[in-house]
Amino acid sequence: MRVNRLDRVIILVRDLDRAMSFFSTKLGVEFVELEVGEAEGQRASMSLDHQMELISPILPLPESAPPATKRWVELLQDRESVFLALAFRVDDAAAAGSDAQRLGMRIVDTLNLPELPPLPIHDLKEVEISEEDTLGIPVILVEYHRS
Repeated sequence: MRVNRLDRVIILVRDLDRAMSFFSTKLGVEFVELEVGEAEGQRASMSLDHQMELISPILPLPESAPPATKRWVELLQDRESVFLALAFRVDDAAAAGSDAQRLGMRIVDTLNLPELPPLPIHDLKEVEISEEDTLGIPVILVEYHRS
């Protein structure tokens, strides 16, 4: 398996609006809030230009929230933010995931989104590798196309 480059750093934050304001006013990083995840109890924003994504749980969490989102609340209990994952760009996420498995790494989640409004991204595919197999660093292999 070969990755092309770092796609983005993903940071879990307690307050998405506050975090976006901080990065914007202090560092000049502009984010676009994504139109996905609210049904699962989360909000997210991304800066394609600065390879960053911010994710925040929506409190109180809905009963339908996935276990990972419930775990995020615990991670943020005593912190304002937590490093969450590294996403690496690959040519073919499915093939990279198969390669990772052949190398003894376990896949914990996959994601396929035809669109990622309002960003000019389509055919997003992500494969998340178990952090137990990646030195404790959550790694996501990602493939997408820009419009």
